[in-house]
Amino acid sequence: MGSDIRRAVEVHVDVERSYIVDDTNTRVKENPRIYRGSEFIFRAHLMRGTDAFIPEPGAEWYFAIDNVFGAGHPSLVVSDNSTFNKTTDWDSLNVAAGLICWRVNTSSEELKIALGTTASATMYAELWYTTLGGTASMLIQFPITVGNIVSDISTEFNIQTYSSGILKYDGDDIILVFADSTVAHRWVKP
Repeated sequence: MGSDIRRAVEVHVDVERSYIVDDTNTRVKENPRIYRGSEFIFRAHLMRGTDAFIPEPGAEWYFAIDNVFGAGHPSLVVSDNSTFNKTTDWDSLNVAAGLICWRVNTSSEELKIALGTTASATMYAELWYTTLGGTASMLIQFPITVGNIVSDISTEFNIQTYSSGILKYDGDDIILVFADSTVAHRWVKP
């Protein structure tokens, strides 16, 4: 994982109190901070008090960030179950011990519009857990600071981000690059 440039955001989550806590189970007052136009890896220690919270095997996960409460509109940032618990994202990953991780991509057009020209905004993040039986539970809702960017690299370098990789134009060819930087396909200009 030494070549992975995504910033890790490590949090301890007390699922009983629905708080981000430190490693001594004291509530953390400072919001996690991420930036628009990037991909992050959240690494969570799920706790129930001072013990690990053990998720049900086969559970599904969902993470979202939004600035508006209530359904009826798409969330600004969404990480579905397919972005969770990838073994390459955390050496300590152990779902059976309450150590989970997920990828968060902040390159959505909706987030760009919501931030506009403000330097940053406090939004709300939610981590959801659904058992095999279909029972959904929100494990935590917490404020998160989303910083805006001054340079839109995706526009300046013709980069389009997708959940499976990045489509780039290098001046001659179009290249599909996976998150691990391997080239999936190159379309050569005739």
